[in-house]
Amino acid sequence: MNALSKRSETRSAAGHGLRFTVRAAFLAAMATLILAAVAVIVLRDRVLPNADSFRGYVTQYVERSLGLSMTLGRLEAGWHGLRPQLRLFDVQVLDRDGQPALALKRVEAIFSWYSLLHRDIRLHLLEAEAPVVHVRRDSEGRWWVAGLPLDRSPLKAEGVLGGWLLRQRAVLVHGASVVWEDALRGAPPLELSRVELRLENLHGRHRFGLRASAPPALGGRLDVRGDLAAGNGVDLEGWSGELYAALEDVDADAWRPWVWLPEGWRAGTGAVRAWITLQGGWAVAGVADVRLANVAVRLAPELPVLDLVAVGGRLGWRKDKTAYEFFTRRLSLATRDGLRLSPTDFRFRRAGEGESARTELAANVLDLGVLAALSRYLPLAAQTRERLEALSPRGRLADLDASWQGSLAALTDYRVRARFEGLALDPYGLAPGFRGLSGTLEGTEEKGTFTLSGKGAVLELPRVFVQPLVFDRFSVQGGWAKRESGTEISLRRLSFANADLEGTASGKYWTEARGPGRIDLTGRLSRADARRIYAYLPQVVNEEVRAWLKSALLSGRAAEVRLTLKGALEHFPFTDERQGQFLVTAKATGVDLRYAEGWPSLEGIEAELAFRGAKMEITATRGAILGARLTRVHAVIPDLGAAEPHLRVSGEAQGETNAFLRFLDESPLGSRIGGFTRGMEATGGGQLALKLDVPLGHSGEAKLEGVYEFHANRVAFLAGAPPLEQVTGTLRFTDREVRSNGISARFLGGPVRISVSTEAEEVRLTASGRVALESGPASGAAAWTRFLSGSTEWRFTQVVRRDATEETLESSLAGLALALPAPLSKVAEEPLAFRMERRKAGPGLSRLTLSLGDRASAQFLLRRTSDAISVERGAIVLGAPTAKAEREGLWITGKAPVLDADRWLELLPKKGESADLGLAGIDLKVGRLFAFNRLFREVEIAGENRQGALRLRLAGREIAGEVAWEGAGPGMLTARLARLTLPSDETLEREDDQAPPKEHDLPGLDIVADSFTVKDVPYGRLELLAQPEGNLWRIAKLQLRHSDSVLTASGQWQRQPNFPRTRLHVELEVADLGRFVARLKMGEGLRGGKGSVRGTLEWTGVPYSVDYPTLSGSLTLGFQDGQFLEAEPGVAKLLGILSLQALPRRIALDFTDVFSKGFAFEEMRGEVRLARGVARTEELAIDGASAKVVMKGEVDLAHETQNLRVKVMPSLAETAALATGVVGGPVAGLATFALSKVLNDPFDQIAAFEYDIAGTWGDPKVTKIPRGTKSAPPGVGPP
Repeated sequence: MNALSKRSETRSAAGHGLRFTVRAAFLAAMATLILAAVAVIVLRDRVLPNADSFRGYVTQYVERSLGLSMTLGRLEAGWHGLRPQLRLFDVQVLDRDGQPALALKRVEAIFSWYSLLHRDIRLHLLEAEAPVVHVRRDSEGRWWVAGLPLDRSPLKAEGVLGGWLLRQRAVLVHGASVVWEDALRGAPPLELSRVELRLENLHGRHRFGLRASAPPALGGRLDVRGDLAAGNGVDLEGWSGELYAALEDVDADAWRPWVWLPEGWRAGTGAVRAWITLQGGWAVAGVADVRLANVAVRLAPELPVLDLVAVGGRLGWRKDKTAYEFFTRRLSLATRDGLRLSPTDFRFRRAGEGESARTELAANVLDLGVLAALSRYLPLAAQTRERLEALSPRGRLADLDASWQGSLAALTDYRVRARFEGLALDPYGLAPGFRGLSGTLEGTEEKGTFTLSGKGAVLELPRVFVQPLVFDRFSVQGGWAKRESGTEISLRRLSFANADLEGTASGKYWTEARGPGRIDLTGRLSRADARRIYAYLPQVVNEEVRAWLKSALLSGRAAEVRLTLKGALEHFPFTDERQGQFLVTAKATGVDLRYAEGWPSLEGIEAELAFRGAKMEITATRGAILGARLTRVHAVIPDLGAAEPHLRVSGEAQGETNAFLRFLDESPLGSRIGGFTRGMEATGGGQLALKLDVPLGHSGEAKLEGVYEFHANRVAFLAGAPPLEQVTGTLRFTDREVRSNGISARFLGGPVRISVSTEAEEVRLTASGRVALESGPASGAAAWTRFLSGSTEWRFTQVVRRDATEETLESSLAGLALALPAPLSKVAEEPLAFRMERRKAGPGLSRLTLSLGDRASAQFLLRRTSDAISVERGAIVLGAPTAKAEREGLWITGKAPVLDADRWLELLPKKGESADLGLAGIDLKVGRLFAFNRLFREVEIAGENRQGALRLRLAGREIAGEVAWEGAGPGMLTARLARLTLPSDETLEREDDQAPPKEHDLPGLDIVADSFTVKDVPYGRLELLAQPEGNLWRIAKLQLRHSDSVLTASGQWQRQPNFPRTRLHVELEVADLGRFVARLKMGEGLRGGKGSVRGTLEWTGVPYSVDYPTLSGSLTLGFQDGQFLEAEPGVAKLLGILSLQALPRRIALDFTDVFSKGFAFEEMRGEVRLARGVARTEELAIDGASAKVVMKGEVDLAHETQNLRVKVMPSLAETAALATGVVGGPVAGLATFALSKVLNDPFDQIAAFEYDIAGTWGDPKVTKIPRGTKSAPPGVGPP
């Protein structure tokens, strides 16, 4: 009961206490609400409406808190909902120097009721409009914001400004301007405009955003954002979160006055976005999107500047306590010097330290060449840089996924998978190099597979091959596997091809801890170019052997090539077959082998080629040397790796002797024996046996032994000389000499014995024999032998040295006739000593001396080139003294009683042959000179070649003046003569009975002779101008001008080989026909008269010789006012149409009963036509006061006959007696031989008389025709 009572009392007391507490709390709350209401009412009704009155208090509070002066324009207060609101206008804060540090146009603050709890000003919102904030750094490096100093940790709680702002719930700034002044850098003020700031703080999380505009010269908008959580108050070191910044259209280099950039950097222009992740105040990850242009960076002072034209893409990194990762997404760049990195995704991660570190590498595509080029701009370790430069990686990797443990130099536990295109690495250490390979790679440290292929692939194995191996096509499938003793690399399907070879191979290779390893490889080539064998020989082959193969194999193909390589490579090339095997066999065809430098090559070889260990053998079954067929040829190099390797060649050849002569001349032996066989030509064959020992290094010359047998050959020793016939015997030779004692032959029909010896590098050839030309020159002999007949003894000696050759030929010529033109002709019985010598006269020069008794001598200084012999100096002397070639060019001098120039010209080379004799001058005196089929007496010829023309002075009985000859092309003869007399060819008497020379083509002619005479007939002044034009010889002008007449002609000569044709147009103007006829020695039968003859003439042949049987053409003549005088017996003439022929000398017609003392005519006219040498006229009329004469008929100019009818009709009105003869001439036409007797009645036609004139010109037959007879003259049809 008591207990219950006590518990009841206890409960009652507790309830009473609780009720008291509740009532107290309620009363306190009510009091608080009442006080708050009172306070709000006071604020609303008393304080806030009068806020401006507190402006001084606010100013003092701020100045006291900041320690700076401040001015406040106006203060307003109000409510924002249930929160008090304060608005300040025209706020300005001055720094300690009195300069504006902060200017606020309007500031609005909404207070938070938390201010009462924290006993600090806490704002729900702080908003400022168009503030101007001054931020500066003084010369000591201290920072000032709005005049307030910032300590080194402005975001710590102690920071007046930073800490207070971070405690506000929200801060907004609109249209702000920030002025930055940096006294430490000495930079000009920088103003950021249109600044917008938003800061939100909620429960320890801070979010902010900032936007601003830089001056136009610096770039575009700046955007900075953040979302951070304070881990330890407001201390930055404990913060975590994300930061973001973006800068658009910025010229970063323009920021250099205000922002520090490394020396040598150029930040460029463009845009940047970046995200940074903070953890515990540390950046642990970052991502940046960049788009920049014209960026230049130097990542270390010792590195070159990386000048980027453009860079774009995403870059990122992450790190933690044990790992680091770097990655890119579509990163691309382009450098100023042309490097371009295509968009690349890349990831690199490394975890752990030391040998246990694990590395991972992945990429979608990597351009190794670009990355290697960029590496020189990166701060890499020296060893890494050296290896990169040595490897020089190129090509593209795709889908790369690799990982390994440890360093690259000692990696373990690796895995790799990749594709690659155009991959290339330079050889490094033991690793081979390659280029142009594509394929795949997948595997681990235990095993893997690979495929390789390429077009234009290159393999470089400098420890095996001298040169890189280049393939047009290359493919291989293989793999690797780890074995106890090393790694096994297998090649299952290897195929390759290029211009040199094509083949396949397979095999295995095993690495070993010591040594180069072991190999078991077999291969087959379906084709191979023999010229390139040297490029595929391993390094163990001596360099001299490789060089020899390169120069020796000129052409050829190999097929059925087999390769076997087996054994430990340290014993290669396996000279001991127990250690391994190296064997290459091939069948070669079409091989041209230059076995030794300077020696003629072996051609068209078909052979078996074998490389067996260190030995090379060639066994030829077919081949040729300079056209001679080879048999039993064997070539061997016993040891390819010997220090002084030798090639030994033996064989036999059968073929043309010309090939053997070329062999000697083109070999080194040819120069040692002074070119003894040079220039020799042979017909026929022989047999050659040959042995050669050729050192392939530089320590000796080739050794040679050989024998050649002549089999009835024909050999020409000297150009232009008759060949040796039936040459038989043996010639032995070594690399030093040639010898022979038993060579026999025949020369110009007689026997010859020849011996050859060599002593002290001098080859002496001696030949003696007899010329036997009793029956004339042999068929095929030299052209000049046609002038020889008979037989005589001769001896020839030739001494050949390395730098000179001497030759001597001697003969008495007794028994040998010379049918040469005067003065060198000779009868067989007359001995005439002949000697020819040729000696060396200097480099490329020889002196040739000839003598022929006392008749002539000659000496020539000859220069021999590769394809011709030219005369440097030459002298030909007729008579005495002995010729000496002392002047440049060829000179002909001396005296000769007789010189037949026509026949000597016949012997000169014709057009198209080598006709340039290089004649420099002439000085000759000739008693009798035969030229142009005429005989000239006592002629002196002197002159020289000046400016390309031979200019001569001529003096003699018949000719005097100057002549110039230009030999270019067809030639040009220019003559200016005081006189030119052509003797009659009827008086030409040569000293032999040979026919006159044939006619040559005519050169260009420009001839003027003041006095021109032919056969004692003066023709006055001669002018002739003619020029060859192709197949024509065109006569531009031919004129004979005399006081009584002028003859002008022009035309052409058509030079057809079988049908030459001359055509002329002639015009004759006669001023005095009587004097003209008398000058032509056609008598004194005419007096006075004038007129002309015009027409065309043509004939077959040359212009200077009329061929009467082919003469044709037509002439029109007309003369006036002449008189036929009294005919004198024996002087009446009959003149041909164009030829000056002698008139009949026995005509003496008596017409005195018709004409007394002559016949005067008023006009003579007519037309004459010529065909095949016959001149015909239908009417040649002569009209005079006494009579009229009409003539018709024909005259045969070729046969000198006539068949004419003459009709004479007297005129009775004339009382004077006339006497006349019928006269004609080459320009006047046909003439009549007789006139009838005196006519008594001129009007009586019955009184007319007719006569026929027939017969020859020398004996004409004149017959009077009886009246009433109408018969025509013989051979003439009716008119």
